[in-house]
Amino acid sequence: MSRSAATSEPMSPMDLLLFRGEHDARRRATACAILVLDGRPEWDDVCLVFERASREFLRLRQHVVEPSGGLGPARWVTDPDFDLHYHLRRVRLPARATLRTLLDALPPLLMAPLDTARPLWEATLYEGLAGGRSALVFKGSHALADGLGGMQVLGRMLELEPDAPPRPMPPAPVPEDVTADELAIEALRAWPRTALAGAAQVAGRAITLGVRLWRDDSLALDYVRSLRRVLEAGGEGSPLLAGRGLSRRLLHVECGLDPLRRAAKAAGGSLNDAYLAALCGALGRYHERLGLPVETLPLGMPISTRRPDDPVGGNHFVGGLLAAPIGEPDPRRRIGILRETVRALRDEDALSFLEQAAPVLARLPKEVLARVHASLPLPDVQASNVPGLRQDVYFAGARVEKMLAVGPVPGIALMVVLVSHGDVCSLTVNYDPAAITEPALFETCLEEALAEVLALDPEARRATSPERAPAREARTTANAPPAPAASPESAS
Repeated sequence: MSRSAATSEPMSPMDLLLFRGEHDARRRATACAILVLDGRPEWDDVCLVFERASREFLRLRQHVVEPSGGLGPARWVTDPDFDLHYHLRRVRLPARATLRTLLDALPPLLMAPLDTARPLWEATLYEGLAGGRSALVFKGSHALADGLGGMQVLGRMLELEPDAPPRPMPPAPVPEDVTADELAIEALRAWPRTALAGAAQVAGRAITLGVRLWRDDSLALDYVRSLRRVLEAGGEGSPLLAGRGLSRRLLHVECGLDPLRRAAKAAGGSLNDAYLAALCGALGRYHERLGLPVETLPLGMPISTRRPDDPVGGNHFVGGLLAAPIGEPDPRRRIGILRETVRALRDEDALSFLEQAAPVLARLPKEVLARVHASLPLPDVQASNVPGLRQDVYFAGARVEKMLAVGPVPGIALMVVLVSHGDVCSLTVNYDPAAITEPALFETCLEEALAEVLALDPEARRATSPERAPAREARTTANAPPAPAASPESAS
């Protein structure tokens, strides 16, 4: 057995589950971050940023090797054929391109599978945005990192000054030439020891559980009840969003961060509550205007379990499911309902069920795992909230004007991700056009619902004269070009 195989890193069960989705076009969990830059960085500087990042965060140089026959855990292995220039691309956009132009061009990139024989990422510099700007689009498998982990990885590529002195370049990691057969042989040789350790671990857990149940026999029943609530919390799906296909499209809406926070506080909720209330309001409007109103629909949201001492990247979250109150017309009441619903969800004992079941699910054959996935209750909508940075940051010398994130659509109708960047909140919708058949209408509904929530901001109400209607805080890229680089705080 080669020494390099012994020093490669086992994948976590959750990372492996997400990696296996890369082989299924309907479950593929590919996400991307979009940095809109106030200029065009030098290509050599871009390459240098990623060279350093790939040495600091080794997942950018590691590929996945699964042992033959499913014997033993899959591993992250430093790719002996790593080629940075394979992962980096440059694209010239049409003349006078806007952010809308870029978003319209991205779906083919998002839908294309990553090469699973290589490290699971690629980055493209799109040049030619209006005003001499550009955009860096980083695409990666969810197996690399969740939303917060992805922000940590991006943070290694950003500086606080445009002319920051170059940081020392870490040494390149030693490549590892490890094959699937070698991993299987290693697993077979270690089987007596690992089987004994596994049996001892299972026995220990069984004894601990037995003692707990002996002391309180209601625990098992409480957990079963909690599990049922967690799995059935979303209720029935919407018939209007039932279509599923292989295509994807993008929408983008933005608003001020501080006005959204003030609106949330005025209604007794958090920024996340106000964001979800705006999304629910948009979904309610969309259903009403298409003549199929519903009171609730299942909405999924990741709940982070990341701790301060967890390593950079990786996946540390549990999936929550709730019945989104899209039929509630009052935005203040929607915020209150969502606050209490999310609070109750976080307290469920069985919320971490998927995390606990991941080691078992990860050992299932791919075909069986696909059937299990198909049998699980999936939400119509998923929503994520990723905190960004308030201060200015720079990528390869160019200031980051905006930061957007595009989440995956694994068998659902749409995924919405809010990223706060400087004083701006960007909401990016990745949707299946087989489900959202009237995207212009949905975009209008999202714009209106966001403005409705922002109207709860006391400062917005004081600034509005009786003679004038409230000015809209929301702006969509379909109706206006991206704002010029004027605000000194527009960095995430």
